[in-house]
Amino acid sequence: MSGPVAPAPANPGIRMDAETVGDMVVVTLREARLDATAAVAFRQRIAELTDGGARTLVLDMSAVEVVDPSGLGALISVRNATRANAALALCGLRPSAAAAFRLTRLDKLFRIFADPQEARAALTERPGGAG
Repeated sequence: MSGPVAPAPANPGIRMDAETVGDMVVVTLREARLDATAAVAFRQRIAELTDGGARTLVLDMSAVEVVDPSGLGALISVRNATRANAALALCGLRPSAAAAFRLTRLDKLFRIFADPQEARAALTERPGGAG
């Protein structure tokens, strides 16, 4: 059962949508940059989702062109904060963002998929299997 795609509550600094599918939430970032400007709001919004009962998070980053060190730090914070009670996966990394993950070896820390459908299929097969 799929819930409607709804804009996240107004939060200066980050634009994202969240779609609920069972206890899985697919978060689509609508920003070209995940940087210091967006990092705090990003962490806060993800915390709201996991506090709301999301057990699996898929972060669709297909709109994100640049992930700076603050953005990478925010993703690590989210991973660490959600690790105990939610699975986390990333998808849709653009080449520049994917390069940042490879250079920092974060591609070894996160489960990364081509698109939301692939992530949903993999995480549905093995609940709790992401990072």
